[in-house]
Amino acid sequence: MIKNKLSLIEYSILILYIILSSFNGIGLSNLISISNKNAYLSILISYIINIPLILLFIYILNYKQEMTLKEKIYYLYGKYLGIVIITLINISTIIMGIVLFNNIYLSVINTVLLNKASILFTILISIVIIYNNSKGINNIAKTSIIFFIDVIIIFLIGLVGSINRIDISNIFPILENGVTLPIKGAMYLSITIIMPIYILLNISKQQIDENSKINKYIILFYNLSYIIMFSITFLVISNLGILSTYYNYKEYNLYKKITLFNFLDRIENIIYISWIPTSIISISLIINFISNNKYDKNNFFMPSIILFIIILISKFLLLRPNIFKSFTINIYPYINVLLLIIMLITTINIFIRKFINNN
Repeated sequence: MIKNKLSLIEYSILILYIILSSFNGIGLSNLISISNKNAYLSILISYIINIPLILLFIYILNYKQEMTLKEKIYYLYGKYLGIVIITLINISTIIMGIVLFNNIYLSVINTVLLNKASILFTILISIVIIYNNSKGINNIAKTSIIFFIDVIIIFLIGLVGSINRIDISNIFPILENGVTLPIKGAMYLSITIIMPIYILLNISKQQIDENSKINKYIILFYNLSYIIMFSITFLVISNLGILSTYYNYKEYNLYKKITLFNFLDRIENIIYISWIPTSIISISLIINFISNNKYDKNNFFMPSIILFIIILISKFLLLRPNIFKSFTINIYPYINVLLLIIMLITTINIFIRKFINNN
């Protein structure tokens, strides 16, 4: 009997957070760089592409409900091959952590903090991440609940504040250069925002309360994440027009135009930093996955080491916007493809085992 189960809403919000943290900042920036003003069409195409990947996630989650992903891999592949596969998954996952850390760091430092207090900012988010992990997965999940209402309110403020500035001429002509770029953007978005949610498979289905309803909740929050991403992308394109392709931080420049009630302006910093919790929680989940800290509390050592590695690699390799952007467009998607291949092979393995057992 598993104590301290996650609620349905807690687990589902974690899916939303991982998707949004992969999208905000560099995700949207790269999408517009690839698809230009048809980026909002890429969102719609990506939604369709990712439905099979969400169903794949659900299929693996429902198999051997008492097991985590890593336990399932050992069960399916044996000890030695399982170690190789889990090592590959951990490497790809730590790269996800590096990307998310760079994303939040560069976004906040280059907009809100204007290249000031970078060390202090790093220390503060590190303390929060390590504390989250020291208290276990349940604390991470409960923290996500606290910030969920805030995320939704901030999204609605951004929506209401931007909707009156929509210039519909900015989205025309549609598909001026054909469908190739929107499809390419959709493929990029699909592989980079959906594969990170597979770290949640290290939470067994039995650890989720009322898990008979989990499939519906996963689909519900998947849909909610796409509603938010489509809205933000459409507002950026329709508000900023061709300028959206030049700005590094699209959402921030969108929020700079917001005025509420005809007197409240310059609120872009408040809106922008309100997305920080999604990234902090996502990085916490990644570190939790790698350290395999499912139920243990007061475990500071392993999460601290993993976070130190993430920060160290970021500091010496990727903490320059141009290098980071090039890495996330040209290399990072292929790392996610590796994880996708592993999950596809695992799904086939599960299907074959089920077929054999049923016959």
